[in-house]
Amino acid sequence: MVRANILVVEDEFITARHIADSLKELGYGVTGIVATGEEAVKKAAETRPDLVLMDIRLKGSMDGIQAAEQIASLEIPIVYLTSYSDDRTMERAKITEPYGYLIKPFTDTELKTTLEMAIYKHRRERSTREQAEWFRKTLVAITDGVITTNIEGFITFMNPAAEVITGWASRDAFMHPLPEVLRQFRERSGIPIDNPALRAIREGNLVTEPADTVLTAKTGAKWPLEETSAPIRDDRGTVIGAVVVFRPRTADQMPSDETLESIRRVDEAFRTIAPELLKEIDLGYLVKGGGGEKG
Repeated sequence: MVRANILVVEDEFITARHIADSLKELGYGVTGIVATGEEAVKKAAETRPDLVLMDIRLKGSMDGIQAAEQIASLEIPIVYLTSYSDDRTMERAKITEPYGYLIKPFTDTELKTTLEMAIYKHRRERSTREQAEWFRKTLVAITDGVITTNIEGFITFMNPAAEVITGWASRDAFMHPLPEVLRQFRERSGIPIDNPALRAIREGNLVTEPADTVLTAKTGAKWPLEETSAPIRDDRGTVIGAVVVFRPRTADQMPSDETLESIRRVDEAFRTIAPELLKEIDLGYLVKGGGGEKG
């Protein structure tokens, strides 16, 4: 079984054959050898290699950097081959976000190390993107309002139901203190309710608001709420934030089975997501994926 399939883009035939032979000796497959940028774009689309080794300087109207810009839409990682390392060329190359550079001449060890690091990084990034999308869809699909916060109680995510109930767009609420968006008070006394996310984080357990809790939406509408908050823990059990799940209340009651099920689903999602993605939640990774960031 080959390590990965590589497309070689090199306009010097002898050099290209030497690289292809080295790749095969190292356990890689070679999907093709092409000499121009135009051929590289076409061959990449046809064969979908795991990686493209791209010479920056190519003959013809399209150089390696221009070809890489077109191949980028296929989500195929690029490692540049070059005899040139001048600042202007490197600045152009950086824009295409390559996964590595190999300066000619290079050894088989350098080739193997660069390829392994590039392929590992690309596969990890792809896995993280897929998990992020699965995670976002899980929270979006919940019919209760769901708001997640970081450890300081600032909003990191709102699902569509929460947007409807609060009157806030997720991108506008991102990184606002929770009480600015979830404006709640006691119906009988009019006393504002403290940040429920921080209470759940502090107490380390479920927090259920009293039956007379009322939300004032951004539109001015008032909703009697059934609301439960819980700390969010990562796969090691460390508290990293909180989730608030809520719905308009139809009667005085303890949290419904549906609300508790929503809490369970959010908790499960956070426990199964990759640790590296959890670190990015405070940066709005999920909110951007769900409709943009604040501002």
